[in-house]
Amino acid sequence: MSVSESVCEEEGERMGRVAFTVEVSEEDAERTAKAMAYELHISPKHAFEICRAIKGMLVEDAEKFLEAVIAKEKPVPFKRHKKKVAHRRGLQKWYAGRYPVKAASAILKLLRDAKANASYKGLDEHRLRIWHIATKKGRTIRGFIPRAFGRATPFDTQTVTVEVILREEEVEEESTAKEEGKKERRRILRRRGESVKKKLKAKLPKRKESQ
Repeated sequence: MSVSESVCEEEGERMGRVAFTVEVSEEDAERTAKAMAYELHISPKHAFEICRAIKGMLVEDAEKFLEAVIAKEKPVPFKRHKKKVAHRRGLQKWYAGRYPVKAASAILKLLRDAKANASYKGLDEHRLRIWHIATKKGRTIRGFIPRAFGRATPFDTQTVTVEVILREEEVEEESTAKEEGKKERRRILRRRGESVKKKLKAKLPKRKESQ
């Protein structure tokens, strides 16, 4: 267990709503690294859409994606909070998207912290994948705006807590397994095609030889 993870657990015992929503088994504990950012002053909707977009990516690919979002070169697809969201060029199989620079910067920093925890545990940085990432509602900071005639309008600030768990995976073994699976499927399809051809030939009437 890394230093930052132990600090996270100590803070989780003292504070509320900071426990991880996913439990890691003892077998995967040695192959995983986790990190959490508390009460970030970012948009909850932007954070949700970013986490949805990068979940399942390799850490290197996720870092490049977030850097491109910060530079406004790639948009983040907004699939849930898409009402009145404009179209963006560069999206695949979707239309609505935005460039949430502030939220992307905060999540990129969290991702690099989790990557540092993984390197501290001796995991290979090139084989890390985002196994779990989620957002939670943080503390609401109460505020108000003074109005005329002694009135006041509520102006609260919503905070977001983001958690991420990285897991080391064997990329080479996965690729070889996928290739073997594809070859086996091709063999099955060939066998089926040959059996279908034989059945069709058997059903067709034999042609009479012309004298």
